Formats: sequence, C-alpha cells, structure tokens
Amino acid sequence: MRLCRIIITWCSISQQAKKRDTKEVLQRWTQLFYCPHLVQRYLAGDQPGKAELLRVEKYAQQYRVSGDLYPT
Repeated sequence: MRLCRIIITWCSISQQAKKRDTKEVLQRWTQLFYCPHLVQRYLAGDQPGKAELLRVEKYAQQYRVSGDLYPT
C-alpha cells in the first residue's frame, strides 16, 4: 500500500515539474540548492549565447527529473 502511494506521489511530482518553465524550475532549485554560475547569470537577466542557453536548459531538465523541487 505504501509503495502505491509513493508511486502515485512521484507521478504527480513529475507532472508538476513538466508544467513549469525553465526559469521557474531554476528559481525553485536555487532556493534549495547551490546552482552553477551560468544559471545564476541566466536568472539575473544576462543574455546567454546559444551554447550557454542549451546548457541552462539541460540543467533545468536535470532538476525537473530529480523531483526535489516539488515536495508533496
């Protein structure tokens, strides 16, 4: 029974994470954890180059998958 609840909770968390845009994911992550300098610059409004923006998006995707941003 507990395993079912954990799985249902994890699915709910995953759905919430997918709905959030990159900036929101990164902002939530930085409230809880250290973030790379590139992410800090992005959140401060710096305009990243194409390669940097791809890396920022990759960080956001990793954070979405971790599920640590969306406690139940």
